[in-house]
Amino acid sequence: MEIIEVSDRTPELMEQLLIIWENSVKETHLFLSEAEIADIRKYVPQALAGVPHLIVAKDDANEPIAFMGIDNQRLEMLFVSPQLRGRGVGKKLIHYGIKEYAVNEVTVNEQNPQATGFYEHIGFRVYRKTDMDEQGKPYPLLYMKLYMDSETAGKKRKKAVTAVFIVAAAVVVGVAVAVVFLISLFTEKNVVTDIREYEKYFGPQGIHQSKNTDAWEKTRESYLVLNYIFPEKLPESADVEAFYYEYYNPWDPCYLCYLVYSCDEEDYKAETERLRQISMPKDYLIYGSTGFPYPLLAVDSSSYGYIYAMTDEAQNKIIYVELTFCNYFTDIHYERVIPKEHLPIGFDAKSGNPYREEYLSQLK
Repeated sequence: MEIIEVSDRTPELMEQLLIIWENSVKETHLFLSEAEIADIRKYVPQALAGVPHLIVAKDDANEPIAFMGIDNQRLEMLFVSPQLRGRGVGKKLIHYGIKEYAVNEVTVNEQNPQATGFYEHIGFRVYRKTDMDEQGKPYPLLYMKLYMDSETAGKKRKKAVTAVFIVAAAVVVGVAVAVVFLISLFTEKNVVTDIREYEKYFGPQGIHQSKNTDAWEKTRESYLVLNYIFPEKLPESADVEAFYYEYYNPWDPCYLCYLVYSCDEEDYKAETERLRQISMPKDYLIYGSTGFPYPLLAVDSSSYGYIYAMTDEAQNKIIYVELTFCNYFTDIHYERVIPKEHLPIGFDAKSGNPYREEYLSQLK
């Protein structure tokens, strides 16, 4: 199988992709009637012609068997010929999109559970739901973000297994010092406190905002939850009180990001308005949290942790915090970095937290 980006969108190719689309939709979108599919079909050629990146998978006979469309790191479409579903074609396409185009978002129909399950297996998680589609029709949508793709998770598991074998071998021969040394080889850590480095990490193509960076290729430093809350750049009037970024990966990645600044009235108003436009989950109190010490401007929460922004209105101050991690706890000593008054009230993401203990008990 060959995967390529199409530069010449010929009428013949568009017709072939339209057939794949129609056959796939009839197989998976069981909530649509024949008439509804026929109505939607009229708009597909326009979508195929307009999507910025059209990627096609071809078989050994050079015939299209699947395709996807990508617009600015967002997967707009992915369809596979029904006879090839379940054979890994879709998985290869989406991993290609993640690697080559830094795909990190997708929207699926809630009434298509097969698609939801497929993307969840890849590493996407739902962060927003709507009762209508984007044309106002009664088709509920699920908006999903890539938290950690399954390919990366697999590499982390492989790394852990390798480390275990090395440790076991070292113990057998009684080389305790070598054990500690070898384990340390698998730990990745990066701490940044220089505010001049901020956009290197949080800019549109920053290390913590994209998987299309040298850091990702070398160490897998990137993100677990795509961060829309921290600003891409600081306002001109920003008076930075604190900045700290840490990537720590002893077995699985953990991130701690902390930014506090005050600014003039104009910049404060613009930034707080931007933050208030970010949709919040209904149930955002997690890991024992009962509330926040300052008025909340924006929040993203899940089993992977918190990203949020609060404000101290009296001082035109904005406080940004990210604590994201795997396996229901963080290896980073966050209380040494973030003052208690800037953490959610009652928050506990340490290794023995009740949330993790409940999860472990369910595995028994």
